[in-house]
Amino acid sequence: MRVYLKNPVVLQLIIAALTFAVYSFALQGEFKTMDDEYCIINNPQIRSFRYLKDVLTSSFFGGNSYYRPLVTVSFMTEYYFYGLNAYYYYLDNIIIHILSALSVFSLMFFISRKRMLAFSIALLFAVHPIQWEAVSNVPGRAILLSAFFAIHAFRFFCVAEFRKSAYLLSGLCLILGLMCKESAGVMPVIMLCYRWLLRMPVKGKRSVFKPVLPFFLINAVYLLVRRHFGVTHLFYWPNWQEALLGLISFLRGVITYFRLFFHPVDLQFDRAQLLFLSFDHPEVRITISFFLTLALLLFVFRQRILPEALFFIAWFVIELIPVSQFIVSIGVQPGYISLAEHFLYSACIGFFTVWALLTERLYEWMLKRKLLTESGFRILVIGVFGYLMILTVQQNIYSGNEISMFKRTLELNPSNLRVRYNLAYVYARRRQYADAEREFRKIVEVTPAVVNARIALGKALCDQRRYWEGLREYERIHDAGKLKHVLEKNIQMTFLVLRHQYEEMLKEDFNNGEAHYALGIVYSKTGKLDLAVAHFQKAALLRPDDPNVLFNLASSLAAQGDFQQAREVLEKLFPLLTEDDVLYSHALTLQENISQK
Repeated sequence: MRVYLKNPVVLQLIIAALTFAVYSFALQGEFKTMDDEYCIINNPQIRSFRYLKDVLTSSFFGGNSYYRPLVTVSFMTEYYFYGLNAYYYYLDNIIIHILSALSVFSLMFFISRKRMLAFSIALLFAVHPIQWEAVSNVPGRAILLSAFFAIHAFRFFCVAEFRKSAYLLSGLCLILGLMCKESAGVMPVIMLCYRWLLRMPVKGKRSVFKPVLPFFLINAVYLLVRRHFGVTHLFYWPNWQEALLGLISFLRGVITYFRLFFHPVDLQFDRAQLLFLSFDHPEVRITISFFLTLALLLFVFRQRILPEALFFIAWFVIELIPVSQFIVSIGVQPGYISLAEHFLYSACIGFFTVWALLTERLYEWMLKRKLLTESGFRILVIGVFGYLMILTVQQNIYSGNEISMFKRTLELNPSNLRVRYNLAYVYARRRQYADAEREFRKIVEVTPAVVNARIALGKALCDQRRYWEGLREYERIHDAGKLKHVLEKNIQMTFLVLRHQYEEMLKEDFNNGEAHYALGIVYSKTGKLDLAVAHFQKAALLRPDDPNVLFNLASSLAAQGDFQQAREVLEKLFPLLTEDDVLYSHALTLQENISQK
């Protein structure tokens, strides 16, 4: 068995097999809400290759913020062969992840010359549950492809000093990585650290930078291309204080990341971190103290730290810079920043390498002092990997059912409104309208001004045939903004249904006072005052002591300009009211308006 484990091909087959085993549970999943619908299901650009030019010259999500044409091309290719069969989209994600893990193995073996160390790092990268969000959700394709090409760009760069042709391949891979996701742009900085920390030349600092210069130029050209196509919109902080608080908030999240690497029991979809709003917050001081202490320890013990460990610490830090919230804001809802677990997809290579190097040192120290046997260490390592793989399987089972996935996240973080909105949307799409109403109500309780949630709540009520409750929710929206046409359409459809419903009631019983009153409300709300007055008058004959009928009749007559009749109706209304009635004050206001006119 040991002989076989010394064979790199066997080790790579083990990595591939175990990775597919733990992620195969994601294959049962369907397309999800959020990004899946926008970039795949409802995306006309993936339907035909004739849209290729548009894909290469436009933003990925709209809004001119993201440029990821190769991701759309991958979806376009899948649609050509598989249509909208989600199984194959998930399968391709898993295959890309496996190929990246095998590249990590080759890279680590090249740097360390230790097969089992390289195997451990690659297997951690492959099966650790922290990767679930990127691999088990189809839109994670951007992260997977970008990382795949970026890892290969670095790998080819490493061997370029021995094979010059690899230099061109490295540049090509960087270009492809940038066309999948902008985060690949950190790779030249990682290359520079590699030259400085692991390949320090005798000729001096100039030759450290010189081989990396073309890769920085590729980044510059990439930015110019995006500028040419107008894909330049970013969300900047309004001032440096908020930018600094955003960075500290993210660093607080990094402490959570550290814990998740070792104990990933509360993984979440679309994880969010509370944004610090003041430097006086106690956790701000704790976070700053933690990282200052960490930096001080690294400085004090820098001579004892292996150059490889220093490099991969730098790798981890550099990979997180684009999402650090300091350069641009990556928000998920008011008061929160994104702390998505897929941010760690490439960064974790650095962390896992340092983890493996420290474990190797600790193992050698304990073995020398006979505190641990070789077989005992093997059992311990197998136990750790088994624990991680079980958690990965669990996350993939959750991801196979988006309701379970969203509910799991909300159990851990009830304040994540974006996830709650998508859970409610899934309920509504599956016609579980009562569940949808419950979730939308929770959203509007926290953020009453969120228009889309209020409209969705009204729609969920209407879908339960609680039309008047739905209309009340619609009427609470004072400015629908871009959703104005959606709101107006929903209101019109609701009134149309109500009108039809009460007209059918009158066909069965023309003397139904409630139906006449309700139709009067419908017609008055839709501006048909003649019909409203007619139905209110009929309702008043049938229900002469109903204050609501009389008030609405008076209001409609006044709106028509028939002030004399409106006064007569009000004279009948006031004896039915007391001064404590809410309707009494409205009736007085109406009487004053009529008197003024």
